[in-house]
Amino acid sequence: MDYTTRLPPELLAAVLDELKQPDVLRTAALSSRWRASAKDHPQFYAYLALKTSARSPYDRSSQGSGGTPRQDGPPKLLDQIDAFARRVREAFLRDMRLRLKVQLEERQLTAEQTPAEVGNSISGTLMNVISRVIQLDISIPRTVWQAMLTVLGQTAPLLRTLKINLGPMLAANMTEELVAGSAQNVNRLALVGFGMPPRTSLSSSNAVHVRLGHFPVTAFASICHVFPRVASLVVDQIIVDPAGPNDDIPRPVLGPAMRSLTLGVHSRSVWPTVFLDAFRRHGSRLDCADISFSSSSTVIDATPFTHIAPGALHVSVSATQYRTEVTFTHDEHSSIRRKFCVLESVERMAANALSQTSRLLESLSTLWASVTHFDMEWGSIERLLPILRSLPTLEVVQVDMRGFELIYDKFAPNSATNSVHPTRSLRQLTLYDRSSQARLYSNHVFDLSKILGVERWDNLRLQGARLNSPNGWKHLTAPGLFKAIEEA
Repeated sequence: MDYTTRLPPELLAAVLDELKQPDVLRTAALSSRWRASAKDHPQFYAYLALKTSARSPYDRSSQGSGGTPRQDGPPKLLDQIDAFARRVREAFLRDMRLRLKVQLEERQLTAEQTPAEVGNSISGTLMNVISRVIQLDISIPRTVWQAMLTVLGQTAPLLRTLKINLGPMLAANMTEELVAGSAQNVNRLALVGFGMPPRTSLSSSNAVHVRLGHFPVTAFASICHVFPRVASLVVDQIIVDPAGPNDDIPRPVLGPAMRSLTLGVHSRSVWPTVFLDAFRRHGSRLDCADISFSSSSTVIDATPFTHIAPGALHVSVSATQYRTEVTFTHDEHSSIRRKFCVLESVERMAANALSQTSRLLESLSTLWASVTHFDMEWGSIERLLPILRSLPTLEVVQVDMRGFELIYDKFAPNSATNSVHPTRSLRQLTLYDRSSQARLYSNHVFDLSKILGVERWDNLRLQGARLNSPNGWKHLTAPGLFKAIEEA
């Protein structure tokens, strides 16, 4: 006797919530009642992928004895698509929701099957099951793309995630099918390889999470127009080129729901005035902004993204020879974040030109004025000294001591940087090492305080870092440099 027949539907759903996705599928075979409950569960889906293979006759895996090509090579592309279609149809007949992935490369197209034939075969497979698809991930050459438009023009009531990748270069413009049709109920939309039609008249999309490929900054207004409900926007590369009069550039309007913005920036000119105005008005509404400048950028200006809700700021700086990351938050638990990244140009470093990092730090001047906590790696102290000495509201300095060794005499070897008379009093100095291996002398702490221009600290906190001398505590507290020392 099946005692689970006495359970209410809510308890059956709770049981399914505790199971992994394959086990949810197996429960459908227990009884008609379990099947009815499983069919309504979000995990009742089939993930099917078409990942075609095209081995070269010179590949060892496709050679027979003596190096001659094997006759039983990979199946033809259309045969692989037919096999994929059969698996999709079988899952569809079992009333399963479908998560489908189609991955096809240009080199896999041969004279035996034209791009139109391949595209029609794939679109025919999807056309029959689109009503049950919840996620569709398509990575295909642009020559096959046109045949897929008929699929996206169909109604797909369950589709919530749509990803289309036509390659890194611009292959096609967005069409009505990508924002309406099958995509009208999509929450997550990723379009790579698409451009925006000039003065676009596309319908508004309902997508909430959007990822796009390469766009000029002049198209940002069109992006905001097509995706007015977007909460999270990612643009892989926004290109800022020298442009004509600003009158020719549409004014972007940030949607009221936008809370997260991620941009990869390739900048060869200053930001357009209308772009700066849009972020000056509404940029503070963003919770998160993640901005990365490419090494080939000739203009590094993070000014548009420095507008943030008022309050004290914590900053974390991670700097290497070729990459610098600067992250601002209100505190360690805050959801509000501004993150900036820049890659150094090898050519500029060889020419001893002004570094990309220096220009990035200069453009963040409005944020430095509110910084109270500064977190950095010990190896980057010297290059950050101009910023550290000028912070008017600084209270706490945290230094990551990972990799520090006792053989180092000073944090800043350049003697010119040490000629500062200490005058400031700060609340806390924290020296930490998550690997608990760093050792240092009291002289190192004196040197760090001197180059930071700090005469007195309220507290020294050691987390994972240790003073190598047992008398180090006395040496630091006796002169009045620290009122208290805490070791955690």
